[in-house]
Amino acid sequence: MKIFAISVIYLFSTGLFATESREELLAGQDFYSGQSYSLIDWQAQDAIQWLDLAEWKDDTALKDQEPQWRRNLRERGLVELIGRGIECVGDCRLYRGEGYSKLRHRSLVQEGDEIVTGKNSYAWIFLLDGTMVRVSPETSISFKEINISEKVIFHHARLNFGHATWLGRQADTYQVNNLKETDSLFLPLNFFEANYFPPTPKVNEGAFFVDIPVPEIPRYQYNRANELIVKNNEWMQNKATILFLVMPNGTVVATNPVLDAIALPGNESFVKNRLSKEIGIEQERTTSATAYMRGYDNLNSTQMETGVWYRYDQRGREFANWSDPQQFSVIEYLSARIPTLIVARELLLEKHSRFVFNTEIKRDMLAKNHGYRLWSGDLSEGEIKARTNFMLEYVRRSETTLLIETDKFNRNMRERGEVVSSTKWSSSFYLRAIDAHALAPEHSPVEILDGETLNSTTKPLWKIMNARKNL
Repeated sequence: MKIFAISVIYLFSTGLFATESREELLAGQDFYSGQSYSLIDWQAQDAIQWLDLAEWKDDTALKDQEPQWRRNLRERGLVELIGRGIECVGDCRLYRGEGYSKLRHRSLVQEGDEIVTGKNSYAWIFLLDGTMVRVSPETSISFKEINISEKVIFHHARLNFGHATWLGRQADTYQVNNLKETDSLFLPLNFFEANYFPPTPKVNEGAFFVDIPVPEIPRYQYNRANELIVKNNEWMQNKATILFLVMPNGTVVATNPVLDAIALPGNESFVKNRLSKEIGIEQERTTSATAYMRGYDNLNSTQMETGVWYRYDQRGREFANWSDPQQFSVIEYLSARIPTLIVARELLLEKHSRFVFNTEIKRDMLAKNHGYRLWSGDLSEGEIKARTNFMLEYVRRSETTLLIETDKFNRNMRERGEVVSSTKWSSSFYLRAIDAHALAPEHSPVEILDGETLNSTTKPLWKIMNARKNL
């Protein structure tokens, strides 16, 4: 009888016997798309705990102290979609929970996911606001959170090790040229609509002299990308992108970033907020980047100059200009001319991100229709400012502790005669990509009129399925 009575109390407390409609129950609280109606985690429920009257009384007392407990519980269980995979070359793994899957075109990237690339493996990732992230080999990135407010879109990520590039979307168009694309390793993309395959020139093999026109694929793709940018600008509002990037020995908060970051475990880190002209945009954007260091009492920060490489020392206590910027010129070059990837970004943006820039959308509609929480403010006010301030303090303390404990562990290893290695910058972060760029043909093949017609000259799908990147 006691068990029955307790069970009835639980059923009433969870609303299973409630007579109110669904809309009445949800009034005044956020309900996120994709979440179940019940707040009870049935799979993890323990029968003994469920029937414990003392624990029920304690839970009820806590809920009475916090009237917003339902909203808080739903927000804690909310996992928001951050972006999608554009392309992977080699072995790219997406870790979620206890397992992983292969990162491919259209793979969903959610809060809490970690992307890890293997040797000679690369990835491009599309984020919801149009930011593109390029991941180099032997690199790990954890995408912590995305926060959407009326003014900004806030990304929080941790570069665990390796190199990555963040290319924030800009409303300005690109300078048109016909130079070969620099990240040729990814071409043709598995995103078929983003590619352009020019008509194959037809040549009579018996002709003594034939003038074959030079295809202008990059020029065509730049013009196409610019048209898409102008078209998307019509519905996109001027929302700034904020990147809160954590590395083991430093943190960078950048607005509208075009940012390269390098984290070498057991060694130094490097970062640069690049100029717009370095990626082919003549009009410079409004941007800023602030660097924060490690140390429990170190509240110092440095305003970074755009277009300059900076270095964090191994302990994260020093931050200064790097004396040899040419050391990283190759990785900058690889993202300098990428019109096909820009086309892919604009197509994905139009398809998946319209609601992000809708100024008329309300908190409840963003939650129920799209599964996102609407934040307020930016870096100077509101919830975004409060979140940034909290994360700066929390990250500085936690990462400082991690550095100190790692140093102690390495010291103990050396005392026992063990070898402690540290990661160093090398060509392994870009060698395959730069080789693919150097070997990529500048001219398209021709079709011989009186010879055998090959699939490689006429079938775009064959080119994708048998591209060198997939071998």
